[in-house]
Amino acid sequence: MKKALLILLILSAVCLYSWDGFLVFRILAGKSSPAAATPPVQVAALMPMHLMRVAHFVEQGKSPFLPYKEMPKPRIAASVPAGPAATKAAEPLPAISLNGIMWSETNPVAIINLPDGSSTVAKPGQMLLGTILVKKINKGQVTVVFGKREYVLK
Repeated sequence: MKKALLILLILSAVCLYSWDGFLVFRILAGKSSPAAATPPVQVAALMPMHLMRVAHFVEQGKSPFLPYKEMPKPRIAASVPAGPAATKAAEPLPAISLNGIMWSETNPVAIINLPDGSSTVAKPGQMLLGTILVKKINKGQVTVVFGKREYVLK
């Protein structure tokens, strides 16, 4: 019984290797292309309709398949000389907003939306945009310092 099974396996292997050799020879001889060597299998014809699933792509913003575009770095204004023009009006806080807080007693972090549309993860003591200092992160708010004033993001 074992001999018969072994002979059967060897004969089927020889047939398969011969067929592969025939296909390779036809391709090398230029009589057919690799795509034409084997007919395509139509999976839809083999599957019942209730088992077929159709995937739909819903665009929700950035695609992970597109190359990364580096955002331009914001320019930091040169120091403004102290004088009557500098003391008239304080510069307003850039359009930043709080997106979320990941609270921990030892290492709290905040997710802050920046004016260019991107967001960043900030820790206490970190500078944002080169001019905004993240002073303190509490459970429901973040205190930032811009210029000489403190602002609270909720």
